Amino acid sequence: MRRSAAAAIAVGVLLTAVACTEGGDPERGKPSEGKAVGAAQLCDGVFRSPSASKALETVTGAREFDPEGTGEGPAGAAETLKSEFEQAGVSKGTEVELCSVYASASSDLDDVSLEFALDGGEHLDSSEHADELTPYKVGRKALAGSKRASLYFECVSPLLGGQAEKAVILRGEISNRDEPTGDMQQLREANLTLLNAAAFALAGELRCEKRGGLSETAALERT
Repeated sequence: MRRSAAAAIAVGVLLTAVACTEGGDPERGKPSEGKAVGAAQLCDGVFRSPSASKALETVTGAREFDPEGTGEGPAGAAETLKSEFEQAGVSKGTEVELCSVYASASSDLDDVSLEFALDGGEHLDSSEHADELTPYKVGRKALAGSKRASLYFECVSPLLGGQAEKAVILRGEISNRDEPTGDMQQLREANLTLLNAAAFALAGELRCEKRGGLSETAALERT
């Protein structure tokens, strides 16, 4: 859930007090509270590429968004996943919210949510999937639908054990609160474009070799 209005006011007062004390500007480097922003300004710039920005507009039907999103961002998500690996390996991966997007400032429900987790890889070689999902050649495995998509990629990193023969599998999930309307192929490929952008950013923060086999812009070739 998003933080309450009271909590937001309290944080704002604290930031203002600190800024006044130190001579800083509490709004420096971010949009003014309540002012809508474009896709490129969300989630630490994860959607700054033209293809990702267009994809977010496609799945939400919006061109402007509430700047007060939630999630840890790529750097925060990477740190959380690193800590989980150090504590428990990949046996029980907890989903980490990298980013959630709100198309309206008046809603407490996110419109698009992206989460990542360490994964044991049990389903990587399975050809079974829900009828509404289409497999794509993105990462190690990708399945995309008009309302949700998943993406698996391998990561060899000094932050995650650093063993090439034991590459860590990460699983990303994107979900839309409402069923988008429009061309089904465009919608599922927009979902996968967004998920790939987030995975690419996360792979960079985790220092995965060759970015986990991902490219900044997915080719979106079906298997």
